[in-house]
Amino acid sequence: AKLQFTGVEDSLSRRTFANAVDSVIARVSGLSAIYVLYPTGDTSLPRAELRRGTFDPFSSAGVTDAYRRALSSRRPSASPLVDMPTGRRFFVFDPVTSNADTTFIRAILAAELDQNAVLRAAIEQEQEAGSLGPSFYNLYDQRGRQITNLPAPSGWPRIERPVRVADSEWQLVVSSQPVNARPYDVIRTAIWVTGVVLALAFALSLTLLWRTV
Repeated sequence: AKLQFTGVEDSLSRRTFANAVDSVIARVSGLSAIYVLYPTGDTSLPRAELRRGTFDPFSSAGVTDAYRRALSSRRPSASPLVDMPTGRRFFVFDPVTSNADTTFIRAILAAELDQNAVLRAAIEQEQEAGSLGPSFYNLYDQRGRQITNLPAPSGWPRIERPVRVADSEWQLVVSSQPVNARPYDVIRTAIWVTGVVLALAFALSLTLLWRTV
């Protein structure tokens, strides 16, 4: 949900807000940090980010481009993957506009997310759709970079499904176990043989009846 930003800009309010954000991060799986970027150029960092060191993810060109797209479109945008000291991460920028003037951006929320969070969400969606049999899942980001490497058995059919991440599209490759058609072939053959036998018996009955008459 959108946060209701107040007009208070003192340090106490910023510190209180950062503490509230830290408490939310601890309860959300896959969410590593939340940044608050203000139009004035100020940045509110969570305590986890301050403890992590001097690494600046916003120095990446892909992250900067995603931030600019969020500013220009006023819609959420996603960055490519960034190799950080804690692992691969990507950022989703969500603009917060004023209720009175939707063209005015009060702040940008930047969520730092684990790449595996997309895979978990995509697999949950596949399971809810009722995929048949065991499956292997491989995920690729919007640049075709492979997130997972789970080779499927040879001969298993592959299906590519798009995964929407803000304004980008990732690809989920699902390799499902092929359906064993042998039981169906046996049933089909049994039905065909039964039909032939019944037809011959009926024809023989008609022939005997005709001769009797």
